[in-house]
Amino acid sequence: MPTLLQIPTNSNGNPSFSEVISIDGIYYKLAFKWNTRDTCWLLDFLDINDSPIMIGIKLIINYELILLHAMPVMPLGILYLIDLSGSYEPCGFEDLGGRCKLHYLSPN
Repeated sequence: MPTLLQIPTNSNGNPSFSEVISIDGIYYKLAFKWNTRDTCWLLDFLDINDSPIMIGIKLIINYELILLHAMPVMPLGILYLIDLSGSYEPCGFEDLGGRCKLHYLSPN
């Protein structure tokens, strides 16, 4: 049965931060960076040793974020940034972890 996991995304006002999290039994380091030029959050997937797996995934509301980047070392489920307000405004600097929550739905 699929399970839903909310990814911790509390920046505490920092333009870059990281979290280590277990997704489908594998530990990943997720690095979040605020891009001032494009006014958006970017996500990097790294393995536990900080080796890059997928870099620069733009966090877009209600868009499947890793499906197009399917690779053997990436999670097989669905990663979404959900707008809890329903406004569908882009995720601003202060919105990640508040109005905008990152969720992972496992494949089984």
